[in-house]
Amino acid sequence: MNGIASWRLHRRTTGNLADLAVEVNPVLRGWLNYFTVFYPSAVYPIGKRIDRHLMRWAKWKYKRLKRSDDRARVWLRDVRQRSPDLFAHWAMRYTT
Repeated sequence: MNGIASWRLHRRTTGNLADLAVEVNPVLRGWLNYFTVFYPSAVYPIGKRIDRHLMRWAKWKYKRLKRSDDRARVWLRDVRQRSPDLFAHWAMRYTT
């Protein structure tokens, strides 16, 4: 099983966030379906890790976010509020 870090999401800056979601969501849904049944407390760290990688992607993609984790975090929160179903873990993790 490949880890999230091996996906190198932060290097896929030619596309947009929706393209990234299309690639990531099938694997993420599989992990979430498994872990919510057999190891529910593992869902939170998986979601946090994906969010950290998405923030890193945004910092590589957008110059204004490059030097600030806080700005990247706010950007990600705003994206999540605008489209809460974009990534599979957002629908599960942030509605509880």
